[in-house]
Amino acid sequence: MGRTRAQNRELAEYEYTWCRTFGHDWEEWHSDHKPEFGYYESVYCPRCTTERLFTIGYNGEVIARRYVYPEGYKLTFKITASDLRRQMRKQGWWTESSKNITAKAKTSKRRLVAVK
Repeated sequence: MGRTRAQNRELAEYEYTWCRTFGHDWEEWHSDHKPEFGYYESVYCPRCTTERLFTIGYNGEVIARRYVYPEGYKLTFKITASDLRRQMRKQGWWTESSKNITAKAKTSKRRLVAVK
């Protein structure tokens, strides 16, 4: 099933294709988020600014995980990683040097929005 014009437009302007397609580039991160119980350990992706929070119980077990995505990370429709790779090819990502691809994959720091 094809996408609508609105979906194609949203996809053409989408800034987080690299992380959605190939995964995040996690780094250690100190989060200001406070869980209801236990404590958080967190990692951060500098490319898209997504934060992954691990709630750790007092006995050291990981109780829960959640993500804090940048505004605009969630698409309004479902798409597979294969479709995203095809979109990257259409937009010329594969014809550029790897240095340019890395630069294109990095986005500006945006305000983080919690998504459950």
